[in-house]
Amino acid sequence: TSCEPVSLAESFDNYPTCEESCLATCNNTGTIWCNDINNNEQNWILTQGKTQTDFTGPDGDVNGSGKYLYIENNPQLCGASNRAILQSTCMEIQSNPSGCDMSFYYHMFGEDIGSLRLDVSVDGGESWKALFFANGNQGDKWIKHTLSLKAYDGQLGIFRFVGESGAGDRDKWYKYTH
Repeated sequence: TSCEPVSLAESFDNYPTCEESCLATCNNTGTIWCNDINNNEQNWILTQGKTQTDFTGPDGDVNGSGKYLYIENNPQLCGASNRAILQSTCMEIQSNPSGCDMSFYYHMFGEDIGSLRLDVSVDGGESWKALFFANGNQGDKWIKHTLSLKAYDGQLGIFRFVGESGAGDRDKWYKYTH
């Protein structure tokens, strides 16, 4: 299926990177996407290049040289099974005939990887419906996922990526949105 041109996209390349620590607060996540200020477990971290932990994560963003968001997991510092929530601004959802309404890239590589979920809310964040879920090691590669939002066409919605870290000490997962 061929997709229509992108009508709304976020690139993080023009924002400064954040401290690479599970305890750090990262406010440089973008204009459409930002860390959920009500979640005090962990933040998404904006970085470029390889991450600090060996045997996890990509060597760079999906294009090889830009920035991407990820979650650092070190149980000694972060604890296990933390959640990080990256939430969008409220927007009008517009579906198109191809069914190619939203796409994003994700990279889930590591021995003890957790899960990644994309949710939508059409009631101001009171309730959420899962649109996508991935769990465990998906290999050392960026994967593109595309989905239809036809069921939400014309409604105001908020999206959020919810990442849960695993219980091990070599766990990272990432995502890059278009």
